[in-house]
Amino acid sequence: MTFAASAWPARLVFMGLVLLGRTVSPALAQSPPDAAHVARYQRACEGGAAVACYNLGLAYATGAGVPLDLARAAALYRRACDRGEPLGCQNLAMAYATGSGVPLDSAQAATLSQQACDGGDASGCFNLALAYAHGSGVALDVARATALYQKACDGREFQACTNLGWVYEHGTGVPQDGERAATLYQKACDGGDAFGCFDLGLAYQHGSGVPQGTVRAAALFQQACDGGSPQACAILIAALETAGYEEACEKRGDLRACNNLGMSYAQGIGVPRDPARAAGLYRKACNLGEDAACNNLAGAYLDGSGVARDTVLAAGLYRVACERGDAVGCTNLGVAYEHGWGLHRDATRAVALYREACNAGDAEGCRNLERIKRLNRTKRP
Repeated sequence: MTFAASAWPARLVFMGLVLLGRTVSPALAQSPPDAAHVARYQRACEGGAAVACYNLGLAYATGAGVPLDLARAAALYRRACDRGEPLGCQNLAMAYATGSGVPLDSAQAATLSQQACDGGDASGCFNLALAYAHGSGVALDVARATALYQKACDGREFQACTNLGWVYEHGTGVPQDGERAATLYQKACDGGDAFGCFDLGLAYQHGSGVPQGTVRAAALFQQACDGGSPQACAILIAALETAGYEEACEKRGDLRACNNLGMSYAQGIGVPRDPARAAGLYRKACNLGEDAACNNLAGAYLDGSGVARDTVLAAGLYRVACERGDAVGCTNLGVAYEHGWGLHRDATRAVALYREACNAGDAEGCRNLERIKRLNRTKRP
């Protein structure tokens, strides 16, 4: 299975704020709290235990053992934070960042994330990094964001490792370093961040900081897809579709599949982008009677994509497609007549072709026909 060289950009995890949803009281079970647990949290919180206030806030935030009450949750997170529990500060920061139970306030969110980070919570450092990366509640500061990503990554907040990898891959405020980026993506992936796996897959696909390897890339895209990365799933689907086109074209002589495979190569979907290979596939299908392939080959000649630019040949191929009944080919031939691309300009002929294409169901032909009609009405004295 092969993959597109440029189908998907490296993913940035910016704005992926972390809400801590784990029960941290060592004396209590890690399963969702029931009424008995909530009662214990209540008593412990009233007795001054900061972590119990955090756990009680989490119960109200999720409606676990108590009615859902975001305002009550925020008040309990504040109590936990004021008593020195960094997890309380971080979830209160999230409340302000999202307006959950408190007014939306990005500056307050950043302040609380700073407090959580200072208290040793890596998620707070990551969220503060996001704030500095975007100037959300604080002044934009890429260097500060990078340092905080590093601190959060060192603290095993693996989304931060992915973002730090992106920073090094693209040289954003730091010297570009593909090897370091790949190492960080690997750490993130090993830690369970699906998007770290996805970006590492892209690194192997491109040979960026690691030896190029499509088999390794495929395994990482599968891991990322299984972990929730929609981009990775899309790449896998595209690769499977392209593999199907290739088999149908090469083994069964399916001309439509040859045309679709050409489009995959032209756009770099499921395979490395290869305009020359695309043009060859269009030519094969066109010569054997696939109308749409003639239209696509004409476009390649018009743009000089994978072949030497030749507007005369492009216009001739549009004519072939149109005469075979391809409505899009008729529209494109009309454009060639309207602009004089590869043949003498002829507005009357262009209008006739747009009308033919429109009657055959091509929306672009209808739009071009209406556009020319409006221009003619405007020109009348």
